[in-house]
Amino acid sequence: MPARRPRLLLLNASLAGDTGNTAVLLTRARRLLARRATVESLTLAPRPDAVISQPSALNARLRLGTGLSPQLLAALSRADGLLIGTGTHWDSWSSVLQKFLEDVTPTEGTALWLGKPAVVVVSEHSTGGKGVLSRLQGVLVTLGCAIPPMSGLVLSRAALLNPALREAVLVELIHSEIEFHISQGREFPILGGVESLKPVEHHGATD
Repeated sequence: MPARRPRLLLLNASLAGDTGNTAVLLTRARRLLARRATVESLTLAPRPDAVISQPSALNARLRLGTGLSPQLLAALSRADGLLIGTGTHWDSWSSVLQKFLEDVTPTEGTALWLGKPAVVVVSEHSTGGKGVLSRLQGVLVTLGCAIPPMSGLVLSRAALLNPALREAVLVELIHSEIEFHISQGREFPILGGVESLKPVEHHGATD
């Protein structure tokens, strides 16, 4: 009987949503991981054209007991591992990620998180991302996630000026999670080449 493909959730916590640098990174990661894993992607920031019913949003919060939508809660439940991406804003993560972390606080230490490996990627212009990465990993550990070795990456626009780094960056990001799954006796994607990253230019925070 073939081994079950691991389920991975890629969570885009960028303020720029599907149009920013974080989206570029997670798109590349999805292509690599989808070879041997079932990958689901969700974006926390609402689409600019989305119409949200306030009564419906309130009812969803009351039903769940948290601010999580049913779709997001179900995706977290299905996931065997997480990859979370955010930009850097005044030495912190995005406001949509902050709200997400507040909303999931009631689920701390539950099966939603316990033992699930988590990878974090943070984009920045030139500074600030390392502090964001370290603090976010600390929050994920408190929720119950496992943080494999070398499972965090800070990507600056300054670094992307180096073509060699541009080609190798996602290999470094995903390598530790692959090794973690192998150590657990699970099959996981084998990395090949990585396509060149073409970052999106945004003024202000890199997201």
